[in-house]
Amino acid sequence: MLRILLLSLGLVTALIVGPARAAVIPAPVSIQHGNGFTVLPLPLQLLGVDAALVSEQQLLQQYLNSADIAFGGAAGPGIGLSIDQALTASAYRLEVGGTGVSIVGGDQAGVLHGLQTLRQLLAQADISEQGVQLAQLVITDQPRFGYRGMHLDVSRHFFDVDFIKRYIDLLALHKMNVFHWHLTDDQGWRLESKAFPRLTDVGAWRSGTVVGHTHDAGAMSDGRRYGGYYSWDEVREVVAYAAQRHIMVVPEIDVPGHASAMIAAYPELGCGESQAKVQTHFGVFPEILCPSDATFTFLETLLTEVAELFPGPYIHIGGDEVRKDRWEDCDLCDALMKAHALEDHGELQAWFVNRTETIVNALGKRIIGWDEILDGEVRPSATVMSWRGQEGGIRAARAGHDVIMTPLQHVYFDFYQGSSVDEPMAIHGLTRLPDVYAFQPVPAELSAKERGHILGAQANLWTEYVPTEADAERMVLPRMSALAEVLWTPVEKRNFEAFAQRLPALEAQLRALGYELADSHYKPHIKASENDDGSFTVTLESLAQDMRYRIDGGAEQRYSAPFTVAKSGAVNAWTTQHDGSPLGDARLTLVDHAARGATIHGAMHAAALVDGRLATDRIFRYPEWASFGPEGMDVVIDLLHPAAVSSVSIGWQAGVHRKLFRPTAVSVLLKNSKGEWQLAAELDREAIAALDGHRIELNFPTATVGELRIVAASDQLHWSEEQSKDVPSTLKLDELVIR
Repeated sequence: MLRILLLSLGLVTALIVGPARAAVIPAPVSIQHGNGFTVLPLPLQLLGVDAALVSEQQLLQQYLNSADIAFGGAAGPGIGLSIDQALTASAYRLEVGGTGVSIVGGDQAGVLHGLQTLRQLLAQADISEQGVQLAQLVITDQPRFGYRGMHLDVSRHFFDVDFIKRYIDLLALHKMNVFHWHLTDDQGWRLESKAFPRLTDVGAWRSGTVVGHTHDAGAMSDGRRYGGYYSWDEVREVVAYAAQRHIMVVPEIDVPGHASAMIAAYPELGCGESQAKVQTHFGVFPEILCPSDATFTFLETLLTEVAELFPGPYIHIGGDEVRKDRWEDCDLCDALMKAHALEDHGELQAWFVNRTETIVNALGKRIIGWDEILDGEVRPSATVMSWRGQEGGIRAARAGHDVIMTPLQHVYFDFYQGSSVDEPMAIHGLTRLPDVYAFQPVPAELSAKERGHILGAQANLWTEYVPTEADAERMVLPRMSALAEVLWTPVEKRNFEAFAQRLPALEAQLRALGYELADSHYKPHIKASENDDGSFTVTLESLAQDMRYRIDGGAEQRYSAPFTVAKSGAVNAWTTQHDGSPLGDARLTLVDHAARGATIHGAMHAAALVDGRLATDRIFRYPEWASFGPEGMDVVIDLLHPAAVSSVSIGWQAGVHRKLFRPTAVSVLLKNSKGEWQLAAELDREAIAALDGHRIELNFPTATVGELRIVAASDQLHWSEEQSKDVPSTLKLDELVIR
């Protein structure tokens, strides 16, 4: 049988001879393909179900209904569900044979995982009036990790219960088993409290939301009241919905930092006379719970409610990004540190965590905390969630802590998914689909014993810049699919190219279920490496096969292999869809000039100023810019060879999605015959303010020089919501093009 599988977006076509190979994500441990087919007559019938699998039978019926497959027949091959305790927990065996489909699980969760695989097979099956035709096969499967999770921040933007259920459905389809519900933060408290009603009366609502990026020049709130929260009944509904799908819900109540909403509702929880509000902007704020007896009495009552609502073994207590400004100016904190021989405020935070853990343990639960809780001495019973890379997880495992890996480089799904300038706005960073798939949750540095502490991993969706349900779906799909395979499939069976071939079938299924998916992985990603002769080798990467590009606006060319740009050239790339329309707008402008590769004196981490790559026509990414504080930039450029120069241009504004601060003055100085720096050109505040474009250019009489001094002032202040005062503006600058 010849089948043509038209992959999503019409970008790739594959020919398959014989029974179609099962395109299952995550890839199973073992698939044995048969040579024939089994036809299940419609409506499908259930051949027999263990009494313990009534819930799974109900889910099967729901899944078939959502796929428009009739159910309830009484003859012919059908679907059988059963448990075999000889299999390990969460494992399953799925067989498509002459009598129909058999799914045997080691427990109910294993059967459900088998059903998720069957859903994918059915979505790819040939369906006619005769029935559902499935290729005969045997799948034997089980997860690699016991903790396979997804996080959702509902504080920065609120999502209703119906969406939470749709999100949980995604987890179930991907065989994930943990939903980390980030319920509280500076921008909103989302959990009803019977004991403390002001947490939602006050803490659930903010007066507005910042427009654009919170760190943009001139960032302002929209002034529109925003908020929401979940009642106890709604929480119980979500927990029950997740439990039916064998998903544990881990609530996060963030303490002692990220507590603006809590302290706005109950100011007495803060240190001193708190003026806390529910924050309209994003970032890291100074509001922090005071480590007083009254605070811990409050937390004991509050966490008792949380423990009642969430039956799982964990309560996540946050512990990340704790600014200690308030503690440093607090007499009670000083007295506590003296009484408990705490050397610094990091140890005071550990003391806070340990006391909170005592409360949680008394409720029959264990705590999870972000890796900052390791800054002091916390008990080994605390589970550590390592987000600032893998180093925190390595340190925690070696100290005897259980660890959940969630390093931002691989699994922060609020980061950009691609570098094309038509990507929607994100917080910052870049986590492409291959970056997710390359994630190795178990660090090689750990011993066998230490590796046993790695429970698994999760991805995080922080929602500062994810305001809608469709946005949330696009940020996690299909990156969640890549993570699912990382967490389920044996590492030796993982292969990104094979995953990419299987992905379009799942994407089609997800779209049929009504989910929004990103298409970033089908757009080109441009890479450039510098050659010894000063030229660049340019590589385009995409899951799409038909990539096109232009150099300096010239003729359109089809990409087939890396190509060379001779020192300078503006590369623009896109992919062509099946209807001929373009997808993506990837840009990279390469510039040759006298200072390219030069040595810079007077600034650290300033290589971006002379790397020959412009950032001013691209999405803003921190590594592509040099940052300067209130002192501004004052650098000496040591050219590789003396050169005749007459102009300097400086990039100051990003291509899209950010509004950066202009310099307030720029000057170029050259050495005179006495070796003294002498002004060659300058622009003042008024002249710079009048300029259009993303770059500032200064011209001066041609001079042959071996070095130049360039000064950019940044003496402007801006209001900081994080500091509640005017603060110096950070100056970000790009390539110093000297010609």
